[in-house]
Amino acid sequence: MQQETTNNLPWKLLPFIWQYLKYRKLYLLGFAIVGLFVAAEVSIAPYLLKIIIDAVVAHQNEATLMLQAILPPALAYVMVSLLLNLNFRLLDYLNLQLYPAIKAEVIRDMFA
Repeated sequence: MQQETTNNLPWKLLPFIWQYLKYRKLYLLGFAIVGLFVAAEVSIAPYLLKIIIDAVVAHQNEATLMLQAILPPALAYVMVSLLLNLNFRLLDYLNLQLYPAIKAEVIRDMFA
């Protein structure tokens, strides 16, 4: 069976995809970083909520101590949420930069 067409495109799916991604490794790294941060947020956010709840239970009769105990994890929780939002903006940027370029390259290679 013939391995490549007349315009040197691979016949199998993974080599075909790799042909267009091999020069865009920073985008792949960006997607990996986005995924790792989302995975970290899934673990960190509930833990911060647990710390906040434990602090409320431990200091339910002392309002000033409760505020001092709640403030750092509450701020961390808000920061994690903001960073997650920025992370998704990075994902959108990567998508907007990568996919149109690959689409144009595939169309050029397939039909030119």
